[in-house]
Amino acid sequence: NDWLDASIPEEVIPDGKVKDANDKKLLSGWGSSRSPSPSMKSKEDTDDVIDLQGLESEILQQERQTERALVTRVADIFLGPRFEFAIAILLCINLMLMAAQLQYHGHRIGHSIAYPGYTYDVVSGWPYMQEFFLIGDILFAVLFT
Repeated sequence: NDWLDASIPEEVIPDGKVKDANDKKLLSGWGSSRSPSPSMKSKEDTDDVIDLQGLESEILQQERQTERALVTRVADIFLGPRFEFAIAILLCINLMLMAAQLQYHGHRIGHSIAYPGYTYDVVSGWPYMQEFFLIGDILFAVLFT
């Protein structure tokens, strides 16, 4: 019955690990239908088992490291000198807007009470300044909160 032998020569099987009772290497599903007994399993067979718990903990550890890296980057941005400089610039612009707003309201009040030297009517001269100052106030309130 040599012509019925379904085993595959060793040179055809690349690193086969499943063996039959005669210690011949077989591809899965070929030759013998019985699986190797637990006593026949070698150390090589257990190396193929994937440790899912270890893989899961490794993925969780990588996610934590990614989260820490993101927090560190955000902290570096908000605690860095560039952010402080940008805030200082915004504060200076807000300061100039408030000074212009005070000057505008001072001229408007001086003209309305006919104070000497305030003959120019800023409300008719600069018709949209009230809206400009309101939008500026809202914009800086949003930026600084």
